[in-house]
Amino acid sequence: MSPYSIILFLHVVAALVLFFALGLEWICHRGLARSGTAEKAREWMSLARPLRAIYPLTSVTLLATGIYLSVLWGGQTWIVG
Repeated sequence: MSPYSIILFLHVVAALVLFFALGLEWICHRGLARSGTAEKAREWMSLARPLRAIYPLTSVTLLATGIYLSVLWGGQTWIVG
């Protein structure tokens, strides 16, 4: 496997994990809004706790791999106008 393939794979996986995390956050917000007691609210908030680590990791990974891929292609992006 070439370094390009590995970086591209990490970039795509980070994007997928970020969208998964956004979906989980949306579900937690909906559940939190419908929770009637403090105990239920704590349960929903505990589901959202891993997001504090997921967001920074995926954001940094997306940014770093995106910059690397952009530099590798000489600044040419996938949106060519």
